[in-house]
Amino acid sequence: MQQSPHLLRFPLQAPYQPVKNPLEARGMGRIRGPPQMKSFLKYLFLIPVALIVLALSAANRHSVTIFLDPFAGHTSEGTQIVVPLYIVMLLAAMFGIVLGGVTTWLEQGMYRRAARRARSEVNALRGDLARLSSGRPTEKQKIS
Repeated sequence: MQQSPHLLRFPLQAPYQPVKNPLEARGMGRIRGPPQMKSFLKYLFLIPVALIVLALSAANRHSVTIFLDPFAGHTSEGTQIVVPLYIVMLLAAMFGIVLGGVTTWLEQGMYRRAARRARSEVNALRGDLARLSSGRPTEKQKIS
């Protein structure tokens, strides 16, 4: 049994499979290392950050008074709470991180919208291509 020449030249060629991220197809996508390396890098970053937070918490244990009524001044008549300074610092940092994340997410909305539109256009074009290529006859038919 003789095989056609194109099968001999490309025996390992798989059918076309679209990829979600074109950079991953070129090998430039996400960093894919061993899981041990990812956890090592995570701890290499998180341990110094945790040590800095602990040092700041230990150095700023004294209590501060937070006045919640901006018009009362420094009198005891206004609404106020007394908390350790490190709690105020940690809450301010968390609020800033969340606010920055929400702002970034909102600013990137136009890029996500453009990606959705491009993805739907690509899917429509693939459907057109499949429809047009399935209508092509595989053998030449004789016209009688």
